[in-house]
Amino acid sequence: MDRIETFYRAMPPLIQTAFLCGVLAAFALLAMCFLSNKWMKISLFVIALLCSVPGLQAVLAYHPELVDERFRTYKEFFTDLRPGMSHDDVLFTEQKYYPVNGERDLPRLATDSPVLMTFYMSPENEKGPTRECITLTLDQGKVTAKEYSRDL
Repeated sequence: MDRIETFYRAMPPLIQTAFLCGVLAAFALLAMCFLSNKWMKISLFVIALLCSVPGLQAVLAYHPELVDERFRTYKEFFTDLRPGMSHDDVLFTEQKYYPVNGERDLPRLATDSPVLMTFYMSPENEKGPTRECITLTLDQGKVTAKEYSRDL
């Protein structure tokens, strides 16, 4: 029991809620299998569906790229960046995902120095700034490390 409690307490509150609702949904579906009353089965199925909503919200909160093309493109751009790329290769890769007259707005290049490049995703038509950030560490003009920081 101590391991389960430690595991549960280590989760963020949104994930804790989703986890508990998932457990309730599983119990409702399991109980539904053993009941013969049609209306009780329907009631438990509805309860299971309602308990699944927080889990879906948690998934979408932690993986916005599943429903938002801006995040999907930005994460694909991040994935395509590789250690050993030159400064110009990084900018070429950016143009590949964000063409001049393309659908997506270009990420803001906040820091462009010989040792560091920092990109912030454009909020496009959404309200407020986004803090999704890609940080590239460079040494002798080549990427040595990359980091993706989510908007929390």
